[in-house]
Amino acid sequence: MSQGLAVLFREDHPYRHSPGGGAGAAAPITADDVRRFFRDHVQPDQVVVIAIRDVSRESFFETLRTS
Repeated sequence: MSQGLAVLFREDHPYRHSPGGGAGAAAPITADDVRRFFRDHVQPDQVVVIAIRDVSRESFFETLRTS
């Protein structure tokens, strides 16, 4: 968070700190960690997919099925 915004919140306020942690917060996360997280926590009924381009409905769903 920029210093300008930091002065808006008291020291112990959660908004004063970046929700993602510091710059090194993601460094220890590997591709296998991400795959494992998605396998364990993300289910098809929890996913929203949005297409932002000129694509037919059939082509869109075919791409989803084969990806």
